[in-house]
Amino acid sequence: MYNGVSSSFAPVALQETYAVSDVIAVIVYNGHVFSTPNLAMTGDDPNYQITHPTTTTVATDVLTYTITLEAQNGFQSAAGGLTMNVEGLDGFADWSLSDMSPVLARDGYPGTDTLTLVVTPKITDVLTTTHVVTGTRMFYVSAYDNLEGGTHIRRYWAGIASVGDEVNSVQRDLPAVTCTPTNSDQNYPFLNVIKGQQAKYQIDLDVWGVASDQDVTVNAPGSLPTGFEWVNAPSWTRTAKWNKHPGASLQIGLKVNDTAVVSENPYVIPLTVSATGMNPQTCTLYVLVEEAGSVVKEYVEILGYAALQITGYYNNENPVNGQPANAVRGRIVSKLWDDPSELFYGLRARLIPWDQ
Repeated sequence: MYNGVSSSFAPVALQETYAVSDVIAVIVYNGHVFSTPNLAMTGDDPNYQITHPTTTTVATDVLTYTITLEAQNGFQSAAGGLTMNVEGLDGFADWSLSDMSPVLARDGYPGTDTLTLVVTPKITDVLTTTHVVTGTRMFYVSAYDNLEGGTHIRRYWAGIASVGDEVNSVQRDLPAVTCTPTNSDQNYPFLNVIKGQQAKYQIDLDVWGVASDQDVTVNAPGSLPTGFEWVNAPSWTRTAKWNKHPGASLQIGLKVNDTAVVSENPYVIPLTVSATGMNPQTCTLYVLVEEAGSVVKEYVEILGYAALQITGYYNNENPVNGQPANAVRGRIVSKLWDDPSELFYGLRARLIPWDQ
C-alpha cells in the first residue's frame, strides 16, 4: 500500500499499531475503484417553452420536450423498464411520453434512450364561450427503477410549460410565477440525505406575462416531518427580473437530524410561491433519509485475502525513524485465499500503540 489521497490515513495508523516484521491480514484488489451504477436524466436547456394557440389549434400548437436517459457505471434497468411519470400538469394541459417504460442496457437494449414529451394545451367552456386554458406551470418528469430486479434509483427533470392565447391575431399571456428546485446532485427536487446532514436546495424563481420586476415570496405550508428543521425559517422573498430566466434564486436548507426516521419512500415537502396578482403555485421537494452506513458510492472488486509481512515504513522513498509515515512496504507471505477464514496467521490484532 503506497501513499495516496484515499489511503493517506492508513500508514500512520499501521505504524502506531504494528512493528516492522509483523504479519498482518490484508485484502487484495486490482487497484481499480469502481463507481456505483448511476442513471442520468437530462432535458432541454433552456427548460421552458411557450405557445399561443387558438381554440382551433390546440392540437397542433403543442409544446415538445426532449428527455435523454443514460446508463452510467454499469447501470442496468429492471427487465420491465423504468417507471416514467409526469406530475404538475393536471387540470392545465394533457401530456404524452413516447415511452412509459424504457429499458436501458439490458437484453440488447442500448445504454441511452431519447424520449419525447408532448404537452397539449386544453380548452374549457365558460358559459357559452370556449377558451384556451392559459397560464404557466413547472412540472417534473420522473424515472424510477422500481420494478423487479431494479436498483430503486430515482431521477427527475423539471420543465416549464407556458400557454397563452391568441385573440384577433393578438398574443396574450396570463401573469404567472413559478419556482424550480435544483440541487448539487443535479436531480431537481429529489435528494438522498444521510441522517445528521443537510438537504440543500437552490430555488429558481420566474415571473411570466409581466413587463416589470416582481417581488416573489416562497413559503412552506404545514409542519415538517419528525427530525427535520429549516436552517433559516420561511418565508423567503426575492425580487425576480421579468425579462430573465431564472429571474431570481434563493438558497434554502433542511437539517435532517438523528431523530429523523429512515423510510423506503421520500418525504414530501411542498413549497408555495406567490406574487401580487398571480395565482400561487407549488413546487415539491422529495427527501429520502438514509443511515450513514447504508450509502455506498464507490467499491472495489476483492481478488482475495493474504498475509503480508511489514518490511518498513517510509516517507515517499525514504525510510522513517519515528516520524509519521505516508507509505508502508511489505511482502506477501501466503497464497491468495478466497475466504479470510482460510488465513492461519496475520489475524492477531494489536489494540494499543507499541510505545504504551
